[in-house]
Amino acid sequence: VYRVTKQILLCSFIPLRAMADSSFDMDIARMNLKEPDVKALTEYRPYFEQLLKEKDARKYFYANKLLGNMYVLLDEREKAISYMKKVIELRPKKYMTYDVNTDEDYMNLMSTYCLLKDTHNFEKTLLQKIKEQPTVDPQAKDYNDLAFLYLSKNKFDLAKTYYEKALQVSDAYLQRTYELNESKCTSLLGL
Repeated sequence: VYRVTKQILLCSFIPLRAMADSSFDMDIARMNLKEPDVKALTEYRPYFEQLLKEKDARKYFYANKLLGNMYVLLDEREKAISYMKKVIELRPKKYMTYDVNTDEDYMNLMSTYCLLKDTHNFEKTLLQKIKEQPTVDPQAKDYNDLAFLYLSKNKFDLAKTYYEKALQVSDAYLQRTYELNESKCTSLLGL
């Protein structure tokens, strides 16, 4: 289970750039589980589904998280989405800390939308994440990802706005990225 969990975490690192690049081969992003892992996940499915019937809130939360991640790994991503949304809904906002928050849960959901090349729901979820700020500190990367998405959609004013917000959050972290993408915007606009 630990090995499979590590593979689940990899889902959070699927590049946003895949959405903007029509030549990106989604097969690269597949988990390519070995047969024993697929078999194990398939065998665990009834157990995870049984946990959904438990009255224990913690078990119910983790059952949704496990089923969502399991369906991503088994290439049944459409099924994963409802479970991932439920996890975000269930995590109590009043207990958010630096380590315990919905940041990872949002990343899993957004990664699933990336894999499906569903830019509409990716954008909607990212805007929701930015609004709720699930971590103690705002994430410059979230603004940067949204800016890149708008840049890929040729929405240059929105891209610039979100790159500037990213810089406000973490000037040092994104200065180089901003300069690179600003030059792209400038050349595309012919300025």
